[in-house]
Amino acid sequence: MDLFDHGAYFGSHVPVQASSHPLLKHASCACAANQLGRAEGAKAIIGGDCSQEARMEVFDDPSIDWGWEGAYHYDKSIALLMEAMQQDRNESSPNSPDDTAPT
Repeated sequence: MDLFDHGAYFGSHVPVQASSHPLLKHASCACAANQLGRAEGAKAIIGGDCSQEARMEVFDDPSIDWGWEGAYHYDKSIALLMEAMQQDRNESSPNSPDDTAPT
């Protein structure tokens, strides 16, 4: 995600924020698990020398179902998002037209 962002926002700021925001943590984990599932153990073709392999290159546990892990974290993030939206709706003004709509 930081391919064209020299500040590496997603690689540096998002993980720090995710440590204190469960919604962001589960959404990030869902994206990562889905990517690991798609990779299926294949190594990325990147030019240049590498002195140390990335952790995903070393970590090889076939018992992990990355599709299930991704779905689990996706479900958690959606549940947290729905909860946050409900709280926001409850905190909105009572005169709002949205408050009269059936749920």
